[in-house]
Amino acid sequence: AFMMVLQQCTEMSAVHLRFAESVSTQVFTPLSKFYEVATQISESTQNAEQIYSKKLSDLLISTRKSERETQHLIDDLLRQAHKAPKGERISRSIFHRKAPNKLHMEKLQTKTVDNMVKHLKLCAKASIQQKKYLEIEMPLVLTQMQSIEEMRIESFRKQIRNYSMIVEKFSDDFIKVAQDIQAFGAVIDKDGDIRNFTVNCAYSEGLKLPDVKYNLSKTPDELKGDVFFLSGADVFNLALGDIMKSQKKSCPELKVPKIIVALSDAIEHLGGFKAEGIFRVPANKKDLDNLKRSMASGDYKVPVNTSPHVPAGLLKDFLRGLREPLIPEELYTKCVEISKSDSMDSKALREVFGNLKAVNRATVEYLVDMCIGISAPENLEKNKMTMANLAMVFSPSMLRNPSTDPLQMIVNIKHEVSFVTALFTELAKDRSERSVISARDI
Repeated sequence: AFMMVLQQCTEMSAVHLRFAESVSTQVFTPLSKFYEVATQISESTQNAEQIYSKKLSDLLISTRKSERETQHLIDDLLRQAHKAPKGERISRSIFHRKAPNKLHMEKLQTKTVDNMVKHLKLCAKASIQQKKYLEIEMPLVLTQMQSIEEMRIESFRKQIRNYSMIVEKFSDDFIKVAQDIQAFGAVIDKDGDIRNFTVNCAYSEGLKLPDVKYNLSKTPDELKGDVFFLSGADVFNLALGDIMKSQKKSCPELKVPKIIVALSDAIEHLGGFKAEGIFRVPANKKDLDNLKRSMASGDYKVPVNTSPHVPAGLLKDFLRGLREPLIPEELYTKCVEISKSDSMDSKALREVFGNLKAVNRATVEYLVDMCIGISAPENLEKNKMTMANLAMVFSPSMLRNPSTDPLQMIVNIKHEVSFVTALFTELAKDRSERSVISARDI
């Protein structure tokens, strides 16, 4: 009896050895070979994606650096032109003692225009590379990654079927296990898995990169001609401090830029406080360009037949075009960290606000007071713009992400909006219920 049991155990062991050998040669070895090859292809694809992304990132960084350097030349040229004596502007005599200064200005003008043209070409190059990145390079990477996933799933399904057949062949006792494995393999949906993979991919169809635009305050054509007659009335695309200096003589009592006062008053007088979607509904581009051109020349009057969405759109354009955001970049990381915390307390918000320059604080308070008027109950019923909605509109002017990483810029948008909404709400508690505070009372 003992020998029969021993024989049966030996025979069962032989069966298991053959079973293990079959599984090894028909299931494990093919899977191992596939994953070895797939890993190499995957690493190659990831390296290609990193090369594409770095190339685009380096070009975007170069574009931003070129923008800063060229804008500095523009500012320097305009500043020196403004300071030049009147006699120097009109003199053409070769015996005039200031002639060398004029020659220097003309050289600076030529250098500035040349840099602007180079920057314009760099913007075009970056735009082309970005289009190539989105339309050619990244789709290629996604296609390769999708192909790997398709092969992986198909290979896995095939080996599951093989394993099921081996188990069923060697023992009836394994039938139930085989049926369970078959059922598991049947629920794998290749098309569904690939679709979910693509949706969850970091470089999915929803990924958007910021537009590469020419953001210098002047065009090359605007700086051509006689540099001594360049206008100094244009307050767009400047720093708040420079704007306040330029209006100090004409409006010494104002604590915020005159253009903000003019535009906010126009919004209220034209019925903008009750206009549905004020600051969200886009203005007519032609009307917006005409008003901007008029105010850039120093004329702050807004025609009475103008839609309130036009001065509202220009106010957003002016704030977005400021050389520095209302909350400087050195405070950006702290603001995002505050937003990510479980609760944004009053102390943290007021600490950030207290670190702003006086003109920045005054401007933020002026905007908050205007938002209080717009979101007042008697107006909210018609305009549908709550304080949170208005804070979302102004958040791009308040905070500006210094990073050039497109993915990080997208991820941080919600934290920027959350912080600005909390700051506006906090400041609104201490402000009076006047619709728009006078600039002299800030």
